[in-house]
Amino acid sequence: MINERICMIMDGNFIDYQGVVYSPHMNYDAFLSRFSESFESIEVVSRAFPKTNLAPGLKPVCQGNSHFTSLCSKRGAIGFLMSLFKNARIIKKSIDQNSIVLIRYPGNIAILATIICLFKRKEFSIELVAEPKDYFSVHSSKSPLRLVFKAIHTFFTKLAVRHSKVVRYVTKNYLQNSYPSDGVTYGFSDVYLPSGENFSTLRPCKYDYDIVNVAMMHNYSKGHLLLIDAISELLKYDIKVKACFIGDGKLKKEFELYAKSKGVDGLIDFVGAIVDRTDFYRLLHLSRFFVLSSYQEGMPRAMLEAMNSGLVSISSDVGGVPEVLSKQAMFQSGNLAELVQLIKHCITDVDYLENLRELQSAEITKFEDAYIRKLTFTYCQTLKKVYCDITQANC
Repeated sequence: MINERICMIMDGNFIDYQGVVYSPHMNYDAFLSRFSESFESIEVVSRAFPKTNLAPGLKPVCQGNSHFTSLCSKRGAIGFLMSLFKNARIIKKSIDQNSIVLIRYPGNIAILATIICLFKRKEFSIELVAEPKDYFSVHSSKSPLRLVFKAIHTFFTKLAVRHSKVVRYVTKNYLQNSYPSDGVTYGFSDVYLPSGENFSTLRPCKYDYDIVNVAMMHNYSKGHLLLIDAISELLKYDIKVKACFIGDGKLKKEFELYAKSKGVDGLIDFVGAIVDRTDFYRLLHLSRFFVLSSYQEGMPRAMLEAMNSGLVSISSDVGGVPEVLSKQAMFQSGNLAELVQLIKHCITDVDYLENLRELQSAEITKFEDAYIRKLTFTYCQTLKKVYCDITQANC
């Protein structure tokens, strides 16, 4: 163990239950354990939203030498502004107490942390996990201030990446091309894919679907409406596609009503969020293939999880998806006709689907946990060396 302290500042889907912080994705085993062997202490600084009950299967974010510092958890733009100064004080304290500052972009908290670092002349590094321009596209956001938010987030993302000492992108080329850095760069995902899953031993359940989609329902960026339209259009070819939508959010009811208006509510099961990983992978296993209809992605975790389960994935050509999927498995983002034809092809042509499965089974090995851990270790050693050099130069 070396004498180094790191703080990670980010927006995230964190839950505060009785003083312990949990997450569906960024639990200790899946995320911080990859950093723990390289640092004396790890501080995660983010908002954690209080819950009165905890879904089964969730695991704590922090263990051992890691701890969580909660920011004010008011939601929305107004809530963020109301808690701005309180959050700024908390972030400033964390920045002062740690030798290495790692800011995870994009997000409002990331922008605030960057401004504080620049004001204090504190060196920082960046993890870039998504393209903010896509998040505020016309398909993703209905806000009248969409273009304003898009300009602000794009500007600060470019500024932060340009001034960071080390940048880790979750893509090989996609995000790098839009947000170049003058610092040391890495390009690999931090997705956590469990190994050794034996799906044949999973107990049977009632679900049996043609397609499965996994995405949060807080905004329109994941293309739920487009996929509902595609299921409706397929009826014109006498193809009834049974679909499972996994995910939850404030727009879930709207999506359900939209499916009803299109006459396909009987073909789509909105099952909500599935926290237990065994139940989650069971649903994937009992579906024919996975569909990602998103308008915005970095390197989509849900798609990689589906591929890891042995499920064929088809997707829009957004973010880092073309770095993983072949052209035969993609459609142009937002193009309903292409999505309909691709689903139709996968439904009616068994050989086509099996060919995609063979290609994807080889590609997913690049995201195995052991491989990502090795890359993360090298990345952490670079972080320490860069900041050690900065400290020596300032002495």
